[in-house]
Amino acid sequence: MEKLRLCNLAKLESMSNGNSDFIIKMIHSFIYNTTTALDEFKSSIEAKDLMTLSKIAHKLKPSFDIMGVHSLKDQILRIEQYEREPFENDEMMAICNHFMEKSVEVIDELTEYNNNKEA
Repeated sequence: MEKLRLCNLAKLESMSNGNSDFIIKMIHSFIYNTTTALDEFKSSIEAKDLMTLSKIAHKLKPSFDIMGVHSLKDQILRIEQYEREPFENDEMMAICNHFMEKSVEVIDELTEYNNNKEA
């Protein structure tokens, strides 16, 4: 399996029993669903909608785990807890923005990975 910088696909590889078509489909699904969720995440930050931010983080948590995006695990868990905190918090905004930036990098990395596998 190709070494990735932000992801560790060992769990996905194990789930797939080495079926590369399954891995490619799961990565496509992750890219699509995460891109859609990040659009909603950005809108929720702008609207200061903590409940939706929390729900999006909760929804993304399992797929980030399967893709081995361990570097964002703590951030996802913190964002998931935000519905109980006031939004006017610089640390919270920094975490949300960092999460979005790194998630885009994960999407880019997995897109490149899939493009190389499909070529």
